[in-house]
Amino acid sequence: MSVTKKQYEDLLKQILNMYYQANSYFVLFDLLNKKRKDSLEKLNLSPGFFNIITMSLIDGLIITLSKILKNNTQSFSIYKFLRISKANQQIFNNFPKKDLENGIIEKIDKDTFTDFITELDKHKQIVEKLIDFRDKYTAHLDYDFLKKNKTITISEDEIEALLITLHKIICKISVAFNGSSCSKEISGTRDFEILIDKIKTT
Repeated sequence: MSVTKKQYEDLLKQILNMYYQANSYFVLFDLLNKKRKDSLEKLNLSPGFFNIITMSLIDGLIITLSKILKNNTQSFSIYKFLRISKANQQIFNNFPKKDLENGIIEKIDKDTFTDFITELDKHKQIVEKLIDFRDKYTAHLDYDFLKKNKTITISEDEIEALLITLHKIICKISVAFNGSSCSKEISGTRDFEILIDKIKTT
């Protein structure tokens, strides 16, 4: 699939926003778990409310990661993004030769995309768990499915490692495309901290 530089820029923004959304769900979930240790008294003033937030963050994380990591030809995912990137290598590495030679810009080529797939394959079992759970439960929230016991066993470390891999891949492509890296945006943590700080216990 041949794309223009502007079209590719839009695709890069799209995959980056998908990553940011998943990372935000994870960071907020992690923060909420930590608050259960040092602010449990405050959370216990409204346990139902914070349980709803927790479950919403988990469902959002599973749905978003499943969407990013679903490897098919129909939906937009990191795999489709990599296929488009590999087919349009002429839009990368267009920087002064000295920047490429001294390492300011890291050049990418067809072998780089093979390496990206290898890195993603290291998380294959986790991805299969996420997509299977999403397909069986979260994507079909009808009465019959809600009656079933929804369980998934994946550690926070495994999810964090997967997000780090996604971030590294997207950043490396972004730098080779336009020289810009992408930060690990943490969205919503400040608002959540303010909310917890404002809760007063008697």
